[in-house]
Amino acid sequence: IDTGGHTRHHVAFHIADAGVVFTGDALFVLGCGRLFEGTAEQMHESLARLAALPPKTRVYAGHEYSVANADFARAIDPKNAGLRARANQLRVLRSAGMPTLPTTIESERELNIFLRASEKEIADSVSKSVGEEVSDPVNVFAALRRLKDNA
Repeated sequence: IDTGGHTRHHVAFHIADAGVVFTGDALFVLGCGRLFEGTAEQMHESLARLAALPPKTRVYAGHEYSVANADFARAIDPKNAGLRARANQLRVLRSAGMPTLPTTIESERELNIFLRASEKEIADSVSKSVGEEVSDPVNVFAALRRLKDNA
């Protein structure tokens, strides 16, 4: 799957029969990769392609950034009880030396703020954080990525 954004030619490997996707530096637990060579629009489209996979698809990311991603996501979406529960679960796993992977496409669609850039709650929070109105999903995504980069 073409998942350009982190780099121009980034790819993810989806093995449909096994119900898994290896996302490398595109999609993480509650996060996504930085934009090194690609654009926000490119990454937003790439994440949409990944989000379109079957809900039960298990996601194996290239890095273990789950707790830091959860902290950032909670700062953007502090009232989300599901996100709060997932953040607590991730902390317990990491405290026990356990991995937080795999996640699922279903969980990421529900909780990952980078996949939820079209939601009003996320756009409103981002707008407040950057001090100006941001509503277009690609622009919300781009602002989220900049905020995370500077977190």
